[in-house]
Amino acid sequence: MLPVHIPPNLIETEFLRSVERRTRIFSEGNVPRAVILDGEPGTGKSVASLYIARKMNAKAAVFSAENYQHFVASPNSSEGMVSGSVMGEMLRPEVLIINDIDRLDTDDQLSLLDNLDTAKSYAKIIFVTTNNYRKLIEPIRRPGRLDDLIHVPGLTNEEVRQVAPDLPLAIVQRVHNWPVAYVADIQRRIDILGVEDALKELHLLETRLSEVRADMKNERN
Repeated sequence: MLPVHIPPNLIETEFLRSVERRTRIFSEGNVPRAVILDGEPGTGKSVASLYIARKMNAKAAVFSAENYQHFVASPNSSEGMVSGSVMGEMLRPEVLIINDIDRLDTDDQLSLLDNLDTAKSYAKIIFVTTNNYRKLIEPIRRPGRLDDLIHVPGLTNEEVRQVAPDLPLAIVQRVHNWPVAYVADIQRRIDILGVEDALKELHLLETRLSEVRADMKNERN
């Protein structure tokens, strides 16, 4: 399993609260739910999943997609270290989080679907994350096997001010809709370097984000 840290100063955005409310409704109705969280890198999909598990006082197990497929054998395969049912008995997670399933090839995505059917027998909520929803095979994207598709947005102006309270207003306008990881990094630089020197490095983060977004756009095309 992967260690994923929840920042102690995590900002509870309206997006997080709305997803948590919806998840709780299904959980309290004893209805297992599998949810795709889709968003560009740095939007906090894994942290959002763990935030929801913590708010529900639920035990969570976190895997990368590759590690999960290596660890868990699908019902139709002998590969993997343990069966899905055995893993459920071993870890007993109420929330299962599998990150970056868009990195799997077609065969592994099909195998993952079989595993998720088993996982619903022990996990109340399953979150799978993706940076590029269009890379998922059609059986995953259509309703039925995974129940909800939720797009994780960048930050609003108000949320930028919460994450990076020392940013000048003009810069807030410039970085709104950025993933939270990038905005949090600006604040960390401000804390160490001061506002003036940190903002001199803003173009470095802009370049990195532009490159990531360009790569994702090319993948979609």
